[in-house]
Amino acid sequence: MQLSVKEMLLLCAFHKGTLSKTLDLLRKAKEDDPERMALIKSVMEKLESVSEGNNVSLHFDPES
Repeated sequence: MQLSVKEMLLLCAFHKGTLSKTLDLLRKAKEDDPERMALIKSVMEKLESVSEGNNVSLHFDPES
């Protein structure tokens, strides 16, 4: 799975040690932070497709 820089920053801020705890925190944040709802939803969708122990990597967009 690859994350954009913004997604990785969000994940770093909400990481809670395990996939399930991180997803729980993101679900709560989605309700409490409507400004970042689309970004939170994107990260959640990606995380929901992985299993505990899988790797997550950062993807840099090509320079324009």
